[in-house]
Amino acid sequence: MLVTRVDVPAVLARFHRRHPKAHVSLHIGAGGELVDHVRAGDLGIAFLGIPETASPKGANSRELTRERLVAVAVAPDRPPAGEESVTLGRLAGETFIDLPARTAGRARSGLAFAAAGLTRRVAFEVAGADYLARLVGTGLGVALLPPSCTARLGSLAAVAGTDAPTRAEHLVRAPHPGPAAAAFLDLIDGGGEG
Repeated sequence: MLVTRVDVPAVLARFHRRHPKAHVSLHIGAGGELVDHVRAGDLGIAFLGIPETASPKGANSRELTRERLVAVAVAPDRPPAGEESVTLGRLAGETFIDLPARTAGRARSGLAFAAAGLTRRVAFEVAGADYLARLVGTGLGVALLPPSCTARLGSLAAVAGTDAPTRAEHLVRAPHPGPAAAAFLDLIDGGGEG
């Protein structure tokens, strides 16, 4: 789960302090699957990172943020580290570390390369951004991440992608969220500070 607009661990900590007996279950999955679970009432809310042209179909959602992805490389000994910007064409020859094939994040990057008439090699798939950054840090490849994630990259270099895809982040909620999901949404929306 790559959520950049909402600091989910911090909100969960506040939520747990207020509701210590509430049970919270976090799920990571493909966007369509998460939306289906919200529609079915199995999940109260979901966060999605999807291509800017997409929207969760048949779901109560709102866009939280939108940002262009950046190319991430190991600093300073691996290209394109040190470059001011880089194009998808330049990155196409690199080995990629990316999210699993059925996720919106992976689809977004794949569509951007396809639209530019390019192919890329994804050699490593990981379920989360933290592990993705760790693999990039070993020099195994490069990845596309939102700029808001670059502060957590440590020694990695973030290079602006001039034609990289844009990611929109949405919050999807059940039509009638249960009490715990409603309280969590209230914290996200700034209610119940403290």
